[in-house]
Amino acid sequence: MKITSKKSFLKLYKSFYILITYVIIVQCIYLCNKLISTFQIKIRIISFLSFWFTKCMIIWCHIKCLCTNPGFLNETC
Repeated sequence: MKITSKKSFLKLYKSFYILITYVIIVQCIYLCNKLISTFQIKIRIISFLSFWFTKCMIIWCHIKCLCTNPGFLNETC
């Protein structure tokens, strides 16, 4: 029972950090929109943030997959 509760606590803890990351990104986009005057620059900044956030999340997911299942990618080759 302790192992199950510990695992569920760790999952909630990790999802809390993901939620905080999303909140910070949304807040940054909101603040950038408040400070930037032209629409074209707003679109560029939103696209830039979205691209880098997606790239970081993909890298994070690949690293997490490799840490949990180190032989997973070798089996498909």
